[in-house]
Amino acid sequence: MADPPSSPGTYALILAANCHQELNVGKLGTLVVQPGFYTYAGSAFGPGGLASRIARHLRNEKKHHWHIDYLLDVTPVVEVWWIEGEEHRECQWAEAFGRMRKATVPLAKFGASDCKSGCPAHLYRFPGQPRVRTFRKHLAAELGVAVENLQISVQRVEEPADRPAGAGRIRLR
Repeated sequence: MADPPSSPGTYALILAANCHQELNVGKLGTLVVQPGFYTYAGSAFGPGGLASRIARHLRNEKKHHWHIDYLLDVTPVVEVWWIEGEEHRECQWAEAFGRMRKATVPLAKFGASDCKSGCPAHLYRFPGQPRVRTFRKHLAAELGVAVENLQISVQRVEEPADRPAGAGRIRLR
């Protein structure tokens, strides 16, 4: 698979949590992290587009700017999904995740505190790893397009061999 492009677009981080912990997310409150998988929908329209935003999320050292930065401190990314485009689709991606079977909102307004679409959150938890094929079907329905016309790129992520599983950042492979 290709690396994320420097063009604008929408992306999802797929994270794997392997233990229970409570995480203070600034003014938003406490996120109770439970074992399972988390999906975070975001958009990248600044300089460097998707490549820059995703690389920032995967970096070890960074200031906490977004809610997701707190979760990334303790939960590794296992996949990144993205689609290029000038349209802001972050809320539609969040809605599609929310319609998937067994999706739950772990903390209201996480990633969506300034959302004007009324999204309950841009972070969802699943007991098992979500599949891009299932997500594509839900997103196609949300966008009103044929599923075969919706191409989502997927990049698996691996943790460096010199660190214990789940500790810190990872790299694209």
